[in-house]
Amino acid sequence: MKENLIINCILKYKYKIACLMVSCLFYMSISVAKTTYMGKYVDSLIDDFGYGSLLEFVKLLFILGMISIIVGIANQYFSAKMQANIVFDINYELLDHIKRLPLEFFRGKDSFYINQRVNTDSNVVATFILNLCMKTITLAIYFISLFLILVRLDIWITIAVYLGLPIYIALYNLLRNSLYVKTLKFKEAQNRLFSFMGKQLKNISYIKLNSLYEQLNEKFKNEFPRFFLIVLKYLKTGIFFGSLSNILENIFNIFLFTYAGVRVIDGTMTVGEFIAIQGYYKLVMSSIEEAAGLLKQYPDYKVSYARLMEIWNTPRENRGQLSLNNIYTIKVKDLELAFRDQSIFNRFSCEFKKGKIYLIKGKNGIGKSTLIKTILGLYISEMKGNIWYNDHDIKDIDLYSLRKKQIAIIDQDSEFFFDSVKENISLNIPEFNVQQMQELKSMFNLQISDQKYVSNITSAQLSGGERQKIAIIRAMLKNPQILLLDEPTSALDNKSVNILLSEIKKGKKERITIIISHDDRCDIIADEIISL
Repeated sequence: MKENLIINCILKYKYKIACLMVSCLFYMSISVAKTTYMGKYVDSLIDDFGYGSLLEFVKLLFILGMISIIVGIANQYFSAKMQANIVFDINYELLDHIKRLPLEFFRGKDSFYINQRVNTDSNVVATFILNLCMKTITLAIYFISLFLILVRLDIWITIAVYLGLPIYIALYNLLRNSLYVKTLKFKEAQNRLFSFMGKQLKNISYIKLNSLYEQLNEKFKNEFPRFFLIVLKYLKTGIFFGSLSNILENIFNIFLFTYAGVRVIDGTMTVGEFIAIQGYYKLVMSSIEEAAGLLKQYPDYKVSYARLMEIWNTPRENRGQLSLNNIYTIKVKDLELAFRDQSIFNRFSCEFKKGKIYLIKGKNGIGKSTLIKTILGLYISEMKGNIWYNDHDIKDIDLYSLRKKQIAIIDQDSEFFFDSVKENISLNIPEFNVQQMQELKSMFNLQISDQKYVSNITSAQLSGGERQKIAIIRAMLKNPQILLLDEPTSALDNKSVNILLSEIKKGKKERITIIISHDDRCDIIADEIISL
């Protein structure tokens, strides 16, 4: 059985949560003490006590008030800090898991939707569980303590005060399913809307070049009414449930002022006791509101938890255990691959051997890049047929280790993940030859200053040619067993193309080299051409 992500992230902070619970109980006890002394203070005023006693009461109330403020601030700070840590842990574990899921998981989804969904749900789950851990025990102790205090003062008032709790629970049970369904619809609609907004910002250059402002604005306006209708339904149910405490408080105040007022007039209750009872009632009501808040948050938590666990329980891509240090051959036999009933390969076979350069050619969209991804094990669960590395089935091989240590890829538009050129050049290369790196920089005329090399920089600050040269240098420094090049000349000048082809040819005996390219200049160095 797979470990529970949420429980593990919470248990990591169990001792801190326990300390916070103790602090919350201390804060609650101060509130009770303040209310008790307030009642005694009023009765003492009526009994005409002296200035000295008055100053003592005021001093004590001031001290209790300041302690209450300090403890309250500390509780909020440490609770928020712990929540932020738990949210980060959940996000971290889920992001690591998502990166290891099969590519099929991402089909039909976009990164904005997934990120927004995971982050929102992590916050909801962390907030709810943290509140549940701290408040379940503390509120129970608080309820019992206030009940015992109120019983000593008046049994009928105690019954009236605590009558609100079963009413809350009964009404919650009536609204529970409705709250869950409407919360789920709201979250999905919110994620889709933010996804649509995010895609517009991601593709801003395309929008500008094609002047798509009006069309996308219109599309956005058309998307909003559906979202707004779901929001209204969600809010109506939530507001109705949240207003119950106000209704109950109003009913109780009428009862309290009538019943307690009569007792004060009859002389069976002091004014101080009346004020203390009202204060205790407010404390009980604030506790009920907190408990009701947890009940109200529960459908939101339940939806978020289910969505997080849906991702967490999605099986990861296949990963074998066999490590390969030297790769001599890659054999593909009777490969079949289809996406949504569209065939990409049908009984396709080929073989790649060390010491040779292979050029894959074909029309755009024919499946050249898909073939490379399949050979690298990205479509193991979708493919039929066989792929062998040195006569070992690809399903038995530790593909993570293979890609990290033995394979280098040069893309036509390389990603720039890290903050400096140095970090991106040394990606997956723990130790590299600095002199060789400098020679390659000079060879490809990569004009990157020393400051720019080590300082923060974004991919937008580099040209397409510079990014491609960085990818080439990184691949050469890695000295891979398999070198894959996808349109490697697309952003290079003629001189750099000639240097690249020369370097590929020079190192071909040490590796298997596979090139995807429409550039006829690559034909010259190819030992075999595979046409798709």
